[in-house]
Amino acid sequence: GDSLLAVLHGLSATEIATLEIDCFLTGGTLVSIHAGDAPGLEALWSEVQVNPAAASGTADVLLARLADVLTRRLMSVLDEFEDVVDALIEMALTADQRTIGEVTAIRSDLTAVRRVVHPQRETLDRLRSSTSPLITDEGRRRFSDVFDLADRASTELITARSRTFSSSRIFP
Repeated sequence: GDSLLAVLHGLSATEIATLEIDCFLTGGTLVSIHAGDAPGLEALWSEVQVNPAAASGTADVLLARLADVLTRRLMSVLDEFEDVVDALIEMALTADQRTIGEVTAIRSDLTAVRRVVHPQRETLDRLRSSTSPLITDEGRRRFSDVFDLADRASTELITARSRTFSSSRIFP
């Protein structure tokens, strides 16, 4: 067709909450629609303001850059979960009474992130293998790179969930 819809997901700036960014790609135009603040989109826009070359290329390449920014933000949160889970394990080993409450809170946060990591990964998989004339070879390469990052995020999410569950089993 002459247009393409990609639903991407990002994180709120202040809490573990996710947001949807609907991206419409047509010819040489990329339009995004979202409710509220979208820190990942704002970060990309700020980069373009400082370095206009960041917006160079075709609209699909710009969409891939946006997907990259959003996915890297998800990865940064997952990296922070690693530190939190290590602290949970320490709490469990010392029989800290706050362990169960903390595990419950972390599991809730991980569930919120999981709800977007896997669909984001699938969207990127479709974009990297798309035969649409709206996706250039360079766009497919960039989507493939971002897919690899999202795949890593998916794996890290599974590991974090498993370690969180394990920390609750350690608790006496």
